[in-house]
Amino acid sequence: MNIDNKVERVSSHSPMQKLLLRALFSIVVVGVLTLLAEPLDFRGSIERLGWFKIDEVNVEAGWPLSTAEVRSWLPVLQGHSLLALDVNPLFGELLEKPWVKGVSIRKKYPSSLLVSVEAKKAAAISRKGDQLFYIDSEGVFIHRVTPELAKTLDLPVLSIERQSALVKWELAEGTKLLSRIGEALGSQYKLSELVMETYPYFKVYLSRPRVEVLFSDKTWDAQLPRLRHLLDSPPSQIRQMARINLVFPKKAIVSSPLSN
Repeated sequence: MNIDNKVERVSSHSPMQKLLLRALFSIVVVGVLTLLAEPLDFRGSIERLGWFKIDEVNVEAGWPLSTAEVRSWLPVLQGHSLLALDVNPLFGELLEKPWVKGVSIRKKYPSSLLVSVEAKKAAAISRKGDQLFYIDSEGVFIHRVTPELAKTLDLPVLSIERQSALVKWELAEGTKLLSRIGEALGSQYKLSELVMETYPYFKVYLSRPRVEVLFSDKTWDAQLPRLRHLLDSPPSQIRQMARINLVFPKKAIVSSPLSN
């Protein structure tokens, strides 16, 4: 009686269920055979099976990069298998592009891809040969200064008075000086240029107000509060400050345009 019941249950599957099971089995068999036939071309095999085809590629880009610019760097991805897509070459290509700091590529099954690009942050402008370049906080050259970017990216200039000054100075030191001095002065005063002279001396030019400040690498940190005080409360006997010498410890020499 138990045997009869078991046979009855097995034979109770409908024709449609049997057809679906056979179709599923066939798909699995075909997939396995395809992969076994070409073990060294796994991605190509997946492509031919047509699984998870990409129909949408979304792009995110950090300023000053645009989504249109990043999209123009991408190969044709629509129609390819999301499962078979090897993102490593794409990572490498994008990281070689100007302004690109980091890349994130996310496969969003069943059919979309998200490409996010993080942009480098420029800290200053510096000269390389006969051209001006944006540099980052580590003094690494990012990209040429263009008229379009110059209108929206207002940054101080980092200059080297003579090539011999590089014996002691590095651009990375200059960007750190710009950052520290800018933070100490605040938004009320505008730094326009830092010039690295023969070590240990460097100059800072303010455009608001128009003042030239001479520093020494040995004492500049301790002299920042004195500079801020002079800018906030100029000496009453000097109508307009033109130059402030802060090279010597605990001392400031202030001169006006007439005394220069």
